[in-house]
Amino acid sequence: MVFLIGASSLDNLIKKIPYISRRPLFGRSFSIPGLSFNINAVNKHKVLQNLLASRGVLAQKHKIVIWHDVINNSVTKHRSNNYKSFPLTELQKTLSKLSHRIEAIIYCPRAGTNDIFNELIKTGIPVIDVRKKLLSHRKQHDPQILVDLAQAHPSVALEAQLLSTVWRKRNVLRELIKRKKKTKNRSSQKKRQKKRKQREAKV
Repeated sequence: MVFLIGASSLDNLIKKIPYISRRPLFGRSFSIPGLSFNINAVNKHKVLQNLLASRGVLAQKHKIVIWHDVINNSVTKHRSNNYKSFPLTELQKTLSKLSHRIEAIIYCPRAGTNDIFNELIKTGIPVIDVRKKLLSHRKQHDPQILVDLAQAHPSVALEAQLLSTVWRKRNVLRELIKRKKKTKNRSSQKKRQKKRKQREAKV
């Protein structure tokens, strides 16, 4: 069974979704605001690799799914880390060392940070691109949705949708990576194509 780990975005979501949706996560998730892999963090109890260490509270956890806020916190400068982001090369090394325990990373870049999707893939850990794999074709091109997704704390409605999909597919997450979104061929488009062919045939 997978174990979900996140920071404030996931923590806020779990607190606000209905109890019936929250219940399956009891004992199968861990979230605290400010959690990251950044060793520059002022509070060392919010450095994830410390919690995963042999004496940490998450020492026995495996098949871990990392929520996007943990990754984004790691590479974002903030007063909680003395305005020192975690170098990307160090993040890659840290993730690589934990790759045998991490089932997948759910990732989307936060506004003000670089898109490090390709760098995360190099760790050998399956990375699920939220924009391409968890959003419908329409939502992938919806400016409001994309702006919402890039916030430090995306809306509860949007996060709930992402969590629902991830949790439903939790035992087959690699299928989400392989799956290709199909562009819908709208009926109106088909009608236009048919009419065009009819006009061409008359000519």
